[in-house]
Amino acid sequence: MRMLNQKVRYGLVRHLVQLHRHDAICEVGSGRTGLARYFPGIRFVGVDLEFTDYGAAAAPITGELRAVVANARALPFRDGAFDLVLSLDMIEHVSAADRRAVVCELARITREDLVVAFPCGEAARGADLREASALTSRGRDVPGWLVEHLTGAYPLPGEMDAVFAGLRRPVRVFGNETALLRRVVRAIEWTGRPERLLDRFLPFVVLEALDAVGGATMRRAYHVRMT
Repeated sequence: MRMLNQKVRYGLVRHLVQLHRHDAICEVGSGRTGLARYFPGIRFVGVDLEFTDYGAAAAPITGELRAVVANARALPFRDGAFDLVLSLDMIEHVSAADRRAVVCELARITREDLVVAFPCGEAARGADLREASALTSRGRDVPGWLVEHLTGAYPLPGEMDAVFAGLRRPVRVFGNETALLRRVVRAIEWTGRPERLLDRFLPFVVLEALDAVGGATMRRAYHVRMT
Protein backbone atom coordinates (compact mmCIF):
# COMPACT_ATOMS: atom_id res chain seq x y z
CA MET A 1 0.00 0.00 0.00
CA ARG A 2 1.44 3.36 -1.03
CA MET A 3 0.44 6.67 0.49
CA LEU A 4 2.08 9.89 -0.63
CA ASN A 5 1.78 11.28 2.90
CA GLN A 6 4.38 8.69 3.94
CA LYS A 7 6.86 10.45 1.66
CA VAL A 8 6.18 13.67 3.57
CA ARG A 9 6.88 11.77 6.78
CA TYR A 10 10.18 10.26 5.64
CA GLY A 11 11.36 13.50 4.11
CA LEU A 12 11.73 14.71 7.70
CA VAL A 13 14.53 12.26 8.38
CA ARG A 14 16.27 11.79 5.05
CA HIS A 15 19.45 13.61 6.06
CA LEU A 16 19.78 11.63 9.28
CA VAL A 17 19.11 8.34 7.51
CA GLN A 18 21.84 9.09 4.99
CA LEU A 19 24.20 10.15 7.79
CA HIS A 20 23.63 6.85 9.63
CA ARG A 21 23.25 4.62 6.57
CA HIS A 22 26.15 2.39 7.67
CA ASP A 23 25.20 2.46 11.36
CA ALA A 24 22.66 0.56 13.45
CA ILE A 25 19.16 1.92 12.72
CA CYS A 26 15.84 1.00 14.32
CA GLU A 27 12.38 2.12 13.26
CA VAL A 28 9.65 1.55 15.82
CA GLY A 29 6.22 1.32 14.22
CA SER A 30 7.70 0.52 10.81
CA GLY A 31 5.01 -1.70 9.30
CA ARG A 32 6.08 -3.97 6.44
CA THR A 33 8.40 -1.58 4.61
CA GLY A 34 9.20 1.43 6.78
CA LEU A 35 12.06 3.58 5.61
CA ALA A 36 13.12 0.99 3.00
CA ARG A 37 10.50 2.40 0.62
CA TYR A 38 12.44 5.63 0.21
CA PHE A 39 15.95 4.55 1.22
CA PRO A 40 16.57 1.25 -0.58
CA GLY A 41 19.67 -0.68 0.36
CA ILE A 42 19.82 0.60 3.96
CA ARG A 43 19.42 -2.24 6.44
CA PHE A 44 17.54 -1.62 9.67
CA VAL A 45 15.54 -3.25 12.44
CA GLY A 46 11.79 -2.67 12.16
CA VAL A 47 9.60 -3.05 15.24
CA ASP A 48 5.82 -3.35 15.30
CA LEU A 49 3.04 -5.14 17.12
CA GLU A 50 2.22 -6.90 13.85
CA PHE A 51 3.19 -6.53 10.22
CA THR A 52 -0.15 -6.82 8.42
CA ASP A 53 -0.49 -3.07 7.72
CA TYR A 54 -4.12 -2.96 8.88
CA GLY A 55 -5.02 -5.91 6.68
CA ALA A 56 -4.47 -4.02 3.43
CA ALA A 57 -2.94 -5.75 0.44
CA ALA A 58 0.78 -5.22 0.85
CA ALA A 59 4.07 -6.34 -0.58
CA PRO A 60 6.11 -8.89 1.36
CA ILE A 61 8.28 -7.57 4.15
CA THR A 62 11.23 -5.93 2.46
CA GLY A 63 14.61 -7.66 2.58
CA GLU A 64 16.32 -4.65 4.17
CA LEU A 65 14.06 -4.85 7.22
CA ARG A 66 14.70 -7.28 10.07
CA ALA A 67 11.23 -7.54 11.57
CA VAL A 68 10.89 -7.74 15.35
CA VAL A 69 7.47 -8.16 16.91
CA ALA A 70 7.49 -6.18 20.16
CA ASN A 71 5.63 -3.59 22.20
CA ALA A 72 7.18 -0.12 22.25
CA ARG A 73 6.69 -0.04 26.02
CA ALA A 74 9.30 -2.80 26.47
CA LEU A 75 11.72 -3.05 23.56
CA PRO A 76 13.94 -6.18 23.51
CA PHE A 77 17.23 -4.34 22.94
CA ARG A 78 20.10 -3.30 25.17
CA ASP A 79 20.69 0.32 26.18
CA GLY A 80 22.14 2.41 23.34
CA ALA A 81 21.79 -0.42 20.83
CA PHE A 82 21.12 1.86 17.85
CA ASP A 83 22.82 4.95 16.45
CA LEU A 84 19.53 6.20 14.98
CA VAL A 85 16.03 5.43 16.25
CA LEU A 86 12.94 6.60 14.35
CA SER A 87 9.30 6.54 15.33
CA LEU A 88 7.15 8.25 12.73
CA ASP A 89 3.37 8.47 13.26
CA MET A 90 3.31 5.82 15.94
CA ILE A 91 2.98 7.74 19.21
CA GLU A 92 -0.60 8.87 18.46
CA HIS A 93 -1.60 5.18 18.55
CA VAL A 94 -0.26 4.89 22.12
CA SER A 95 -2.53 5.75 25.03
CA ALA A 96 -1.85 9.12 26.63
CA ALA A 97 -0.97 7.40 29.91
CA ASP A 98 1.80 5.38 28.22
CA ARG A 99 3.41 8.02 25.99
CA ARG A 100 6.05 9.10 28.49
CA ALA A 101 7.10 5.48 29.08
CA VAL A 102 7.31 4.82 25.34
CA VAL A 103 9.43 7.91 24.65
CA CYS A 104 11.76 6.95 27.51
CA GLU A 105 12.07 3.46 26.07
CA LEU A 106 12.90 4.85 22.62
CA ALA A 107 15.53 7.08 24.21
CA ARG A 108 16.96 4.14 26.18
CA ILE A 109 17.89 2.19 23.05
CA THR A 110 19.29 5.26 21.23
CA ARG A 111 23.01 6.02 21.20
CA GLU A 112 23.03 9.19 19.05
CA ASP A 113 19.88 10.45 17.27
CA LEU A 114 16.22 9.90 18.10
CA VAL A 115 13.39 11.31 15.96
CA VAL A 116 9.76 11.02 17.04
CA ALA A 117 7.08 12.63 14.85
CA PHE A 118 3.29 12.42 14.97
CA PRO A 119 0.00 14.25 14.27
CA CYS A 120 -0.46 16.74 17.08
CA GLY A 121 -3.17 18.93 18.58
CA GLU A 122 -6.48 20.27 17.33
CA ALA A 123 -5.15 21.11 13.86
CA ALA A 124 -4.39 17.43 13.26
CA ARG A 125 -7.69 16.26 14.71
CA GLY A 126 -9.64 18.75 12.59
CA ALA A 127 -7.83 17.66 9.42
CA ASP A 128 -8.45 13.97 10.19
CA LEU A 129 -12.15 14.61 10.87
CA ARG A 130 -12.48 16.42 7.54
CA GLU A 131 -10.72 13.60 5.73
CA ALA A 132 -12.89 10.91 7.31
CA SER A 133 -16.02 12.88 6.43
CA ALA A 134 -14.85 13.38 2.83
CA LEU A 135 -14.09 9.68 2.41
CA THR A 136 -17.47 8.69 3.85
CA SER A 137 -19.33 11.14 1.61
CA ARG A 138 -17.61 9.58 -1.41
CA GLY A 139 -18.62 6.07 -0.34
CA ARG A 140 -15.06 5.10 0.53
CA ASP A 141 -13.87 3.22 3.59
CA VAL A 142 -12.11 5.09 6.37
CA PRO A 143 -8.70 3.36 6.76
CA GLY A 144 -7.84 1.64 10.01
CA TRP A 145 -5.05 4.04 10.93
CA LEU A 146 -7.43 7.00 10.62
CA VAL A 147 -10.08 5.27 12.73
CA GLU A 148 -7.44 4.76 15.44
CA HIS A 149 -6.47 8.43 15.26
CA LEU A 150 -10.05 9.56 15.79
CA THR A 151 -10.88 7.13 18.59
CA GLY A 152 -7.81 8.02 20.68
CA ALA A 153 -6.61 11.18 22.40
CA TYR A 154 -4.38 13.22 20.12
CA PRO A 155 -0.94 14.16 21.51
CA LEU A 156 -0.90 17.81 22.58
CA PRO A 157 2.09 20.18 22.22
CA GLY A 158 2.37 20.98 25.94
CA GLU A 159 2.03 17.32 26.89
CA MET A 160 4.76 16.16 24.55
CA ASP A 161 7.09 19.11 25.26
CA ALA A 162 7.07 18.05 28.91
CA VAL A 163 7.74 14.42 28.01
CA PHE A 164 10.78 15.27 25.90
CA ALA A 165 12.07 17.84 28.39
CA GLY A 166 12.15 14.99 30.89
CA LEU A 167 14.86 13.25 28.86
CA ARG A 168 17.27 16.04 29.80
CA ARG A 169 18.94 15.93 26.40
CA PRO A 170 19.18 18.59 23.66
CA VAL A 171 15.90 18.59 21.73
CA ARG A 172 14.96 20.35 18.49
CA VAL A 173 11.22 20.73 17.93
CA PHE A 174 9.66 21.60 14.59
CA GLY A 175 6.34 21.48 12.77
CA ASN A 176 5.61 19.42 9.69
CA GLU A 177 2.80 19.13 7.12
CA THR A 178 1.11 22.50 6.78
CA ALA A 179 -2.56 22.81 5.91
CA LEU A 180 -1.62 23.52 2.27
CA LEU A 181 0.61 20.47 1.95
CA ARG A 182 -2.02 18.28 3.58
CA ARG A 183 -4.66 19.39 1.05
CA VAL A 184 -2.32 18.84 -1.91
CA VAL A 185 -1.24 15.38 -0.76
CA ARG A 186 -4.77 14.18 0.01
CA ALA A 187 -6.10 15.47 -3.31
CA ILE A 188 -3.40 13.49 -5.12
CA GLU A 189 -4.00 10.37 -3.03
CA TRP A 190 -7.69 10.32 -3.86
CA THR A 191 -6.95 10.30 -7.59
CA GLY A 192 -5.39 6.84 -7.37
CA ARG A 193 -2.90 5.93 -10.06
CA PRO A 194 -1.02 9.26 -10.38
CA GLU A 195 -0.17 8.94 -6.70
CA ARG A 196 2.01 5.89 -7.40
CA LEU A 197 4.00 7.79 -10.00
CA LEU A 198 4.40 10.85 -7.79
CA ASP A 199 5.32 8.71 -4.79
CA ARG A 200 8.08 7.18 -6.86
CA PHE A 201 9.41 10.18 -8.77
CA LEU A 202 8.40 13.39 -6.97
CA PRO A 203 11.56 14.80 -5.31
CA PHE A 204 11.56 15.34 -1.55
CA VAL A 205 12.55 18.97 -2.13
CA VAL A 206 9.22 19.72 -3.85
CA LEU A 207 7.28 18.52 -0.82
CA GLU A 208 9.64 20.44 1.46
CA ALA A 209 9.01 23.62 -0.53
CA LEU A 210 5.24 23.19 -0.18
CA ASP A 211 5.70 22.51 3.52
CA ALA A 212 7.56 25.80 3.93
CA VAL A 213 4.46 27.76 2.83
CA GLY A 214 2.42 29.02 5.81
CA GLY A 215 -0.50 27.48 7.57
CA ALA A 216 -1.00 25.53 10.76
CA THR A 217 1.13 22.41 10.99
CA MET A 218 -0.61 19.08 11.46
CA ARG A 219 2.36 17.18 12.80
CA ARG A 220 5.10 17.82 15.35
CA ALA A 221 8.59 16.33 15.32
CA TYR A 222 11.22 16.03 18.04
CA HIS A 223 14.88 15.40 17.26
CA VAL A 224 16.79 14.39 20.39
CA ARG A 225 20.60 14.26 20.48
CA MET A 226 21.55 11.64 23.04
CA THR A 227 25.30 12.39 22.99
